[in-house]
Amino acid sequence: MAAVKLTTHRVEKPWGRYDLVPLFDDQPAEKPPVGEIWYEDPAGAPRELLVKYLFTSERLSVQVHPDDAAARARGFARGKDEAWIILSAEADSTIALGLT
Repeated sequence: MAAVKLTTHRVEKPWGRYDLVPLFDDQPAEKPPVGEIWYEDPAGAPRELLVKYLFTSERLSVQVHPDDAAARARGFARGKDEAWIILSAEADSTIALGLT
């Protein structure tokens, strides 16, 4: 498999941030805040793995993702697994895992 240099795509979100340094240039104040930066194939080809940074200024909603069987039952090719690596957080930040 050949290596592909992915491009970045800023996704504006109301819960996002303007201060993205040191990883990326800050978002200009006249634009909506950035909530996510996605790494995408420059040719637009779908990738097996979505890598993105999240920049939050508020609490995020609970995320529920289907497994493969549930996704196929709804007409999707596959489910969605998720993994997080937290690079920076406020001292009083919390995260919940495994809620059912």
